[in-house]
Amino acid sequence: SSTRLGARCFSLEWLELGELDRARSQLVSLIESNPKGAVGPLRSLRELEIRAGDFNAAGEAARRLAAITSRENPEADEDRIQELGIRTEIARQRAEAGEHRAAIGMLRKLIREAPNYVPARMLLTTIVGPEDTAAAREVLLDGFRLTGECALLDALVEEDLRAEKPEEAISTLRGLAATREHEASVRLALGRLYLRVEMIDEAAEQFSMLADLFDAPPLLSVYRNSRCQSPV
Repeated sequence: SSTRLGARCFSLEWLELGELDRARSQLVSLIESNPKGAVGPLRSLRELEIRAGDFNAAGEAARRLAAITSRENPEADEDRIQELGIRTEIARQRAEAGEHRAAIGMLRKLIREAPNYVPARMLLTTIVGPEDTAAAREVLLDGFRLTGECALLDALVEEDLRAEKPEEAISTLRGLAATREHEASVRLALGRLYLRVEMIDEAAEQFSMLADLFDAPPLLSVYRNSRCQSPV
């Protein structure tokens, strides 16, 4: 109704002025008056709580929003990503507070619900990695097989290098390359790893194969030629 629209505009004005408590009160009132249709107020409340640094409250607003947002709505995916991001941030804060078990549980639940959500996998790896490299590698490899996201392979390499096991990283990447799944991402990661361990000829071979996959794009050729020449 026009009354609710006016009230929401009023709450947004309070938000712009930095009057978070007044804006929150107005938004909560709007949500309570129309709980199944409060998409706009819930989005505003979610953003307000993020701005206030209260990610638990932001997560609750995001959860309620996801429950009422139609999957046919073009903004539903964006709302879902926002919810996943907030939940990941809550887990990060719990980990920083020393509540590692709770944070790990939250992230594993999130990954079960959204296995393609890379930030949750990355954060989980940083928490479990120092104590259980094998578990961290499994999280990263499963995620890479699902998404092909290069950052997951980079994190896996870092785990192995931190454990002083470069040969394990090389073996894993070579195994992935043999499957030809997400081949470009794998060969790029393998070439960069070879450079880091000063296996120049092997790196050159990977970059050459990568260039062949894309008919030698100019930037890749420059990178290959500049980084993979053996010292004189």
